[in-house]
Amino acid sequence: MVAIMIDFLKAPKNQERVIGHSSAYEALKKAHVQNQLHHALLLTGVKGIGKATLAWQIAKALLCGKPKSLKVDLNHPDLALIAAGSHPDLFILEASENNSIAAQDVRYLKNFVSKTPMRSTCKVVLIDSLEALNRFGLNALLKSLEEPVGEVYFFLICHESRSLLPTIRSRCQTVFLSPLNDLELECFSSFSSLEPTKKALISGRPGILSAFIQEETFEMAWDEIIQSFKTILENGYISVEKLKELAGKMKTYSWARYGMVHFLRNAVRLSSNLPADVLPNKIKKLVQAKDLATWLKMWDNWQRLEQEVTALSLSWNEALLVFFMPLQGKIRK
Repeated sequence: MVAIMIDFLKAPKNQERVIGHSSAYEALKKAHVQNQLHHALLLTGVKGIGKATLAWQIAKALLCGKPKSLKVDLNHPDLALIAAGSHPDLFILEASENNSIAAQDVRYLKNFVSKTPMRSTCKVVLIDSLEALNRFGLNALLKSLEEPVGEVYFFLICHESRSLLPTIRSRCQTVFLSPLNDLELECFSSFSSLEPTKKALISGRPGILSAFIQEETFEMAWDEIIQSFKTILENGYISVEKLKELAGKMKTYSWARYGMVHFLRNAVRLSSNLPADVLPNKIKKLVQAKDLATWLKMWDNWQRLEQEVTALSLSWNEALLVFFMPLQGKIRK
C-alpha cells in the first residue's frame, strides 16, 4: 500500500517531491556536497517520465534550500517568487503551445548569465525542452554555456539527445533517466483505476497519465493511429483526408509521435511472438499477418523520418506518405 499520493495534474514546478529517479538524484546530491556539481546538466529520457519535475526540484533546492543539501526548504520565502515566475536568479524557457522557443528569448540568456546573483548564492537556468529550439536558438544557447559568470547552473531537458549538436552535448553532463516502475506509478492518483490496456500504454510515464485524464490528446491520437493502421492493413490504402488528419496530430502533439513509437514497438514484439498487450485485439491479427521484417522496416523508417522532419522542419503529410508506403498500394482521395 502506497502511503504518499502525487497529484499528476500539478505542473512540475509546483510538485513538492519527485517520484522515481532516486539514483540520479543521489548522484547529483553527492556531487553537490563535494562541490563537483556540473554547471550544465542535460536531463534526457523518453517524454513524460518526470525530467522537468526533477529539474525543478533541484533548481528550487539550489535557490531555496539548506547549504549542500539539495533539499528544498518549504518555508523559504523565495519559493513564492519562484511560483510567481519572478525570482531574479532563475531563468526559465518553456515551449509555447506550438512546441517552440524563440531564438530571441534564448539570446536574453547572455545578459542573465553575465551578472552576479541578486538573492541567492547562484543562478539557475531551466530549459524545457531543447527539442523546441531551432538551430539559431541552439547556437545562442551554446554561447551562454560557454560564457557563464560565477556560479550558474543549467538544467537542459531533452527527450532525444542524439539529435543535439555535439558541441552542446560536449559541454554538459548527461543524466539518463528511465521510465518509472509499477510501484512508483502507484503513487500517482488515478493510475490504479485505469484499465490494464491503458496501464500498459503508459509504460512508466506519468506524463501520459496526465494526457489521458486531463486533455486526452494522447488517447485521441492513439485511437487515430490504431484506426489508420487498421484501414491500411485491411484495405491496402488510406485516404488523403485521413492522412492529413494524422499528420496534423503529429505536428501538434508530441504525444502522438510517441504513440506511433508505441505502436511500432509492440508490432515488432507481436510479430516476434512476444506479448503486446497495449495493442487492441481488433488489430493484433492484422499486425501478425505481416512478417517481422516488414515491421522492422517500418520501425527504421519512422526513426529516420521523425528525426528528419524535426531537424529540417519538413512536412508531416509527405513524411507519413513515405512512412506508410510499405503497407499500402495507393493513397485514395
